[in-house]
Amino acid sequence: MKGADRCSNFAAYWRSAFPYMHYIDMIWFAVAVLFLVTKAMLYVYTISSIKRKCFTIESDNWLDAFEKISMEQPKQNVVLVASNDTRSPFAVGIMQKYIVIPAIMINTLDEEEIDFILRHEYCHALRNDVARKVIIVIFSCLNWFNPLYFLLKANLSAWIEIACDEMVTKSFDERQRKKYAGLIIKVLSLQNVPKEKHFYCICYSGDGIKSYKRRILEVLQEKKRKGILGKTIVSVLTIFLLIFGNMIAKEADIPVNMLFSDNVVVYDLNDPNLTIEIIEK
Repeated sequence: MKGADRCSNFAAYWRSAFPYMHYIDMIWFAVAVLFLVTKAMLYVYTISSIKRKCFTIESDNWLDAFEKISMEQPKQNVVLVASNDTRSPFAVGIMQKYIVIPAIMINTLDEEEIDFILRHEYCHALRNDVARKVIIVIFSCLNWFNPLYFLLKANLSAWIEIACDEMVTKSFDERQRKKYAGLIIKVLSLQNVPKEKHFYCICYSGDGIKSYKRRILEVLQEKKRKGILGKTIVSVLTIFLLIFGNMIAKEADIPVNMLFSDNVVVYDLNDPNLTIEIIEK
C-alpha cells in the first residue's frame, strides 16, 4: 500500500502471500476458546474432586501447626484437608481456599517439616497466588501460538514459588535453610512414587527437576545477584513483547467489513487525486 509505513506493508504482504491468511484471526479465536473451556472444566473438576474425595486431617501435629500459623496471620476461608490422589502438597481455590496435603505425608514428616509445608502453602493463600495462576493460564490460552510466552510462563510460575520460599525462610538460620531444602527434595522423591490418579491442579509450579533445583539454590543463597538480573531481563523482555505484539496486531487487524464482504476498496490517503468530503451535521 502506497504511503503506508513499513509495519503495515509487512502485515499486508503476508496477508496477500497466503490465500487463507484472513482466516487466521478466526483460527486464533477458536483455539483460544477451546483452551479456555478445557482449562475451566479441568479446574472445576479439581475443586469438585477435592470436595468429594478429600478428608479432614486428624493428626494433632498437623492441626496444631495449622492453628498456630492461622493465629499468626489470620485468613478466612482456608481449609486444611488431605487426599490420596496427590503426592505433592498444594493450595487451590480463589474464594474458598484449600490446602491439600498428600495422605502419604501425614505420618512421615516431623513437626518442623510440617510447619515448613503449612507455612509455604498458607503463604500461597495469603498472597492469592491461585488467582495469579488463573490469570497466567488465561494468558496462556490467548497466546497458545507464542512459544516465547510459555518460556515466560515457566519463569512466572517459578517466581511465585520462590517468593513463598523467601517469605517462609526469611528469618531462618543456616540449619533451617538446609532442612527446608532437604524437604523440597523429599517432596520431589514422593512424586516419583507410582500412583493411579492425580489431581489436575492449576497451582502446580511444575514437576521438572530444574524448577526444584532453582528453588533449592534460592533457599540456600539468601541474596543472589544473578537471580535479580534474570528477573530484570525477563521483565524487560515481557514488556517488549507486549508492546511489539500490540503494534503488529494493530497493523494486521482486519476491518469488520472485510469479514463479511470481498468488495473492499483500499484508498491511499496521500493520493492528491483523492477527494474526501466532510459533511457537517
